[in-house]
Amino acid sequence: MAKFSYRATIDNKEKLIHAAAYGECVEVNIINMYKNLGLALKSNKLNCLVIDVSQLHITYDYPSVLNVLQKLNQVVENIALARVISPTDTKSGLIEAFAEKHGLTIKNFENYKDAIAWLQTLNRA
Repeated sequence: MAKFSYRATIDNKEKLIHAAAYGECVEVNIINMYKNLGLALKSNKLNCLVIDVSQLHITYDYPSVLNVLQKLNQVVENIALARVISPTDTKSGLIEAFAEKHGLTIKNFENYKDAIAWLQTLNRA
C-alpha cells in the first residue's frame, strides 16, 4: 500500500476546497490533515470541503476511529464536509453516524458529482 499523502485545491468560485487523500494512514495523519484543511478553510473564509477518501486505507480500529473523530470535533464543527468514499469502506458509516449524533455537517457519497451538488445546496442556503 502507498504511503499516506493528500492534496487540496482552493476553489473560490464554488466557495469550497477540493481535497483527496491517498494511501495507508494512521490516526495522526488524519488529525493533521483535517487541522491543516480547517486552517485553509478559515484563512480563505470558506466553510465547505469535499474530500475524496476512496483511495485511503485507514489502518486503525473502530474505537480509534471514534477517538480521532472526538479530537477532530472542534476542527470540523463549523464546516460542511462531503466525503467521497469507496463502497467497500466499512468505517465511513461510523463516521457519518458520529456526525449525526454530534450535529456535524458530514455526509458520505459514492461519487464526486453528488458530493459537490450537496455542498452547493448548502452554499446557496
